[in-house]
This record gives sequence, C-alpha cells and structure tokens, in this order.
Amino acid sequence: MNINDFFKELREGKEPKVRYNVIVNGEWVASYDDEQKAWDVAIDYQNDDSGYYGMYPNAYVETEYLDECYDDLKESQAQEIGQEYRRLSDKYGVDFNDLVYGKDGFMKSMYPDNPDYVYFPDFNGDVIFSEKHWNELVDWAEKNKGIKLDKWEKSEDKYNNFLEESKLNEAPDDMGYLTDDEIEAQERAEFEKKLAQRKQQRDDAKKKELDRIEQEKQKELARKQAEEKGKELYDKVKDIDFEDWFSVLVPASGKADTVAGEIVRAFNRLDYRYFNDGDVFYEGYGRETCGSDAAYLMETTTEEIYKILEDMVNSNDDGYSKGLSELGEEVRLYLLNSPELFGTINEQDSRKDFDLDEYVEEPRDYEYQIWLGDYYWDNEDGNEIYLIDYINNNTIDIWTVIDTFKDFYFGDNVEYEVERPWSHQDDSFSLSNMNNESYERIKDEAEDPHLFDDLIEELYNEYGNPNEDEED
Repeated sequence: MNINDFFKELREGKEPKVRYNVIVNGEWVASYDDEQKAWDVAIDYQNDDSGYYGMYPNAYVETEYLDECYDDLKESQAQEIGQEYRRLSDKYGVDFNDLVYGKDGFMKSMYPDNPDYVYFPDFNGDVIFSEKHWNELVDWAEKNKGIKLDKWEKSEDKYNNFLEESKLNEAPDDMGYLTDDEIEAQERAEFEKKLAQRKQQRDDAKKKELDRIEQEKQKELARKQAEEKGKELYDKVKDIDFEDWFSVLVPASGKADTVAGEIVRAFNRLDYRYFNDGDVFYEGYGRETCGSDAAYLMETTTEEIYKILEDMVNSNDDGYSKGLSELGEEVRLYLLNSPELFGTINEQDSRKDFDLDEYVEEPRDYEYQIWLGDYYWDNEDGNEIYLIDYINNNTIDIWTVIDTFKDFYFGDNVEYEVERPWSHQDDSFSLSNMNNESYERIKDEAEDPHLFDDLIEELYNEYGNPNEDEED
C-alpha cells in the first residue's frame, strides 16, 4: 500500500488487514484470519485434558498488521497532522477540520464527484498539498464562509505544509521538498526502527518466559530433592526422643529448611525462653522474644495446638509449664502423622514473620501508684520544695496534679486509666488497665523525683514556699 492510499483509508475509517497469531511460551504456533478462532486455540493450550487451567498459562493471541503503513506510520504521522490542524484552528479561530470536511465544507463544495482528487489532512494522518489547491481553499473560504486565510507561504520545514504527494516530482529542486526516494528512505528507516523495537520486545518476552520456565524447573527439582531428604529425616526422628529432634531438623542459625523443622524450632523457642529466662509468650518481654513463634504455631498447625496455646495465656507458673509439656507432645504427634512436612520446603521464619496481636491480646492488668510525697523541685537557694506541701495547705488539689500528669508524654501506644482518689487532698493516685509496655515506660519516668518540676516551680513563683507562714 502506498502512503496516499494509506491516508485515504485512515480518513475513511477502514479497518486494517490483520492476522491473529497464537503464541505459546513465547513461540509462534499458528495464525488465523478469525480472532475468535485464534483465541479458541490459545485457550485449548491454556487448559489440560481435564479442563483445568494451568498447562500452558502463557498462551495468548497477538495481532499482526499486514500493511506496513498501518502498523508503522499511523502512530508517527497522526501526531504531526494533529498539531498542524490545531495550529491552523488556533490561528484562524475556526475548526479547520470542519472547514475542509464538514457537510458544507470545501471538499463537498469543490470536489463533490472526486473527493479524493485533493487529499486534505485530518487528525488520523499526515499529507501535504500543492500551492494551487491551498489557494483554492483560500479563495473558497473567503467567498463562502467569510474567513480570510493567508496565501501560500513556503514552509521552513523539509515537509512543506500542504504539498500534494502526487505533485512531488513536479516541485522545483530549490523549494526544499522531499523527493520520492527520500520519502521512501525515511519511511523505510522508520519501519526498520519499529521492526527492531518489536523484535527486541519479542526477544525480551521470550527470555522472560524461558527464565520463568527455568525457575519452575529448579523449584520442581528442589521439591523432589526435599521430598527425598524428608523421607530420610522422618526415618531419623520417628524413633528418637522429641528433645533430640531439634539437632536433626534445625540448623545452627536461621530458619529451618523444612516446615517440620520450623515447627520444632518454634516450639523449642517457647520452651527455652520460659525455662531459661522466665519469658511467657503472651506478655511483657516474652511477646518480643517468643510471641512470633507462638503465633506461627497457632496459624500453621492444628486446632489442638491452637487450643493449648490459648489455655496457656494468663496461666500461673504451674499451668504454663504443664501447657508446654502438652504442647510438645501434641507437636510431636502432629509431625509423626504428617510425614510430608519433613520434605516440604520452608519459606517462613517463625521468629519474626508473625504477629501475636492477631491471636492474643496482651493482658492489661498492671497497676502503678503515684505517691506525691516523692516529688520535689530545687529552688534557687538549693532548698527542696515538695509538691505534697501545696496539696496539704490547699493551694491546689490532687485533680490539678492528675491533669498535669495526663499531659505528660510517655511514648507511643502508652495507655492507662486513672483511678478516682478518695479525697481532693489525697497524697497519691493509682494508674490501672495497663499492659506490660505501658507499665514499664510509666514506671521508668515516674521514679524520677523531678517529674513535676515545672508545676512545682510555677506554684512556687506564684504562691511562694508552702512551708513558710503567711506573715513570712
């Protein structure tokens, strides 16, 4: 197809000639004129004999344009002509496309029997015209529409605006127009560029698919090797004491290679932290050291294991110790009844990949007593001015102190409740409904005798020393 026919088809809105190629795993397998037929074949590749998806998941249909002009010039030309038409519309304050192609436009009026004799551009293509036909448009527009267009002016671009392609060979050499050979060379260069880009895209897609296939092969090989090793591991541990499983299934550092090994690793962490450091998984520092391990077991094993861990929450020392014994036995039985877990590759880390908050809320049963007699401020004379003295002489009441305390920042996520004092002159108030983290943070700050320095200094500056009488 030559370029003029190409632009004509663009203007008339004709569909390009195409064929539909079936691509499987990056390779061509068949071509069809009917798109539905091509997709039927691709879908057949995507399904196995049982009708389940997954045999060739990377089977698809690719549209190939048979006319090079459609495939390679449409994109590059449309942008230029669109810009030119917008420039002309802005310049003359008129819809230039409607002026040329409208129902009362130039083409219908001047060339009703041969509308393709002169090809004026639209927004779907780029074409150039002769001086003669441009000036025809100028005269017609002024006479019929009252629109005054500029007379023909030579463009500074190599592509002169509005030069009819059929007149290219008649153009003087000194006008700066492109010859047919030059146009063909540019079109060929553009086509070869796009062809190279397409080839690169196909090569990249093929490489990506080959890499995926290779990765799947490696995974399958690793899975088979793990299964063989799993049988050996199962035979090693099934007749030995459970406490010896750890040395067989768990590496010296890092997560285990198999799911069975990681389950043993998680249980061992709970057992070790309790009997060596006194940590329980559901509160305090124990949530940091072994909370994730407990959450791992609750999420990935059985309802029986989940229930044992749930019952261990808030239990006393004897109950927690007994719970660990029951947990170890249940884990052992679960693994003996699940030999496939010894050959299943592990991808999770029970030490850090799980959040216990999703399963066990941390207890909020901590309390702390704030004794106001413990807080003082050193004045300029080095004397200790105690907060409790301002309460005892009725300068302030305990509610003022509590309001001040509530304004203190102890850290993110620190929560507590203030117990109501019996009297406005009480010498202390209690904090309750705290988890371990809130308790520890508040305790660290509250043990500082200068916690209320700002309040005491303000009272001192306004009311003086509470231990001097009014005359003093």
